[in-house]
Amino acid sequence: MAQHEMTRHETRECAFYILFEMQFQNDTAEELFQVAEEADLLPITDAVKEMVNGVVAHEAELKLSLLIVPRESSTGFQKSTSAFYDWHCMKFAMTHRCR
Repeated sequence: MAQHEMTRHETRECAFYILFEMQFQNDTAEELFQVAEEADLLPITDAVKEMVNGVVAHEAELKLSLLIVPRESSTGFQKSTSAFYDWHCMKFAMTHRCR
């Protein structure tokens, strides 16, 4: 896909797809960027690459931060119990916060 100006939401969504796929493949981020571009699946912009590479670079810190996140909010509302979903949400939240 030709590079175009993407919204922040679109950038995070594309990065999420790449990071999600990395959980099931032995491919590097660069290999998945190439596959996505060649198959015209996702618009892989510099912002998407920066976000994915930032998450990969800080993976250990992000995993550690999951250990201290409370499972209930202050109102007592139970948050998602899916550790896999929480892991990806936390990766994006931390990467976005660090920008």
